[in-house]
Order: sequence, then C-alpha cells, then structure tokens
Amino acid sequence: QMKKRILAWVLALVMIVGLLPTITLAADLSGSGTKDDPYLIATANDLVTFRDKVNATKKGTSTLCGKLTANIDLSSLSGDWTPIGNYVNSYSDYTYYAGTFDGAGHTISGLYINSAKKYQALFGYVKNGTIKNLTVGGSVKTSSNQAAGIVAYGSSVTMENCTNEVDVTATKKGYAAGVVANASSGSTLTKCKNEGAIQGKGDYVGGIVASGSSVTIENCLNSGNIVNTGEPKSVNYCTGGIAGSLSGATMKRCGNTGAINSTIKRTGGVVGGFGG
Repeated sequence: QMKKRILAWVLALVMIVGLLPTITLAADLSGSGTKDDPYLIATANDLVTFRDKVNATKKGTSTLCGKLTANIDLSSLSGDWTPIGNYVNSYSDYTYYAGTFDGAGHTISGLYINSAKKYQALFGYVKNGTIKNLTVGGSVKTSSNQAAGIVAYGSSVTMENCTNEVDVTATKKGYAAGVVANASSGSTLTKCKNEGAIQGKGDYVGGIVASGSSVTIENCLNSGNIVNTGEPKSVNYCTGGIAGSLSGATMKRCGNTGAINSTIKRTGGVVGGFGG
C-alpha cells in the first residue's frame, strides 16, 4: 500500500513538473519592455500579458513598450477587452500608457467591447505615448462618453500609420471615433485611416478623431460611414469624416470618401466644426 502511495506521489510530481515549462512560457514575454528592447508579442495571450503588465502600474504611468511579431486574433478571449492604459477611477484606479507600441505592420483582429466603463478602445488612456504601424479590427459598443477602435483618450498621443477597422457604436452622447476619440494638445496623427463604421448619439463623432484641440493631423483618410443621431440642442455638437471638431489645430492632405449622415448642426465631409 505504501509503495502505491509513493508511486502516486511520484507520478503527480512528474505531471506537475511537466506542466511548469508551459505555464512559464505563457506568462513570460521576450524582451525587457524598453524602447530599444520591447516586449515581443505574438499571440492573444501575449497581448493580455502585456496589457496586465502595463495596468499593474496603479495610479501612475507605464512606459512599457511592446512590438507585434505576428497577426493576433482576440476572438478566442472571453468577455470584454480591458483597455491597455485602463482608467476606472481618477482617484483610486487608473493607469496612463506612455510607452511605444509598434504593430510592425501586423493586425489585431477580434477586438470586442460591450461596456459602459470609461475610455473604451484597444488603448484606454494614452499619455505621451506612441502607437504606430498597427491595424485593429473588431467591434466596440458602449455607453461610455469616450470610445474608439484604437485609442479612447490621447493626451499628447502620437499615432503613425494606424488603421482602424473596428465598428464603433456609442449609445450615449460623448466622443466616438475610429482612431482616437479625444485628442488633446500636442497630439499628432500621421498616415492614419478609418475604415470602420462609426456611430454616435450626439456631441462629437468623427472617422479619425471625434475632437481634437491643438493637434496636427496629416495624410489621413476616412472611408468608413459616419452616423450621428444626436438631438440638435447645441452648436457644440459636431460630425465629420476626418474630425467632428477641431480647435487651434493643423490639418494637411486629408480626405474623406465615407458617407456622412447626421441629425445635428456643424456636420461636414472632412471637419464638422473648426475653430481657432
């Protein structure tokens, strides 16, 4: 009887040890997360691991950098995607993303969000960060006041050569766009495209950005259909193919081929409202 127990323990230990390499590989990423040696991301689980490393910086800013080495399909994940740079509460639970994320020409598909939480997109809150060479596809539906396919809120964000293929639907008024919902002072968007269908319910709706203040937008194109079904209560509501609203901004060599349908004032093919 004792020999059988010992044998059972030995077999159990062998099985546990045999599983350890798999567990380690799933949790670890190649690279050190710096700009010169970014984390290398090849699978959906790798991206989850990267996101969790970023969001582990609570009440602060993460400068971790990542680079895709393959196309990634997120449809195998269960539930809503939690954004990279997750902003839940301004006092107790938030993470700003300030690193560089290089898609290296690859695509992240299967993004799925159906949530009422703040700042819903692949990246939630980006502060002085850079997103480049990336295509994102999927679906975002939210009652959040800031929603997009790639970046919900960009505080001086740099976007280069990014394409949004995510269909974005905002069920309450706010900021809804394909690439960046709300871009603040110092943000730069270059060679970006929106091909997703963007639908909002008032306030600011645009293909590339919903609203931008003191930003630069160059060589950007929207081909997605833009719809705004908001109630026309204020001239501050704006809808546009590239941008819903811009203030003190610079735009060069941009174009729209998408259909624009809006129930509110300040609606345009390229920009709905442009001040400053």
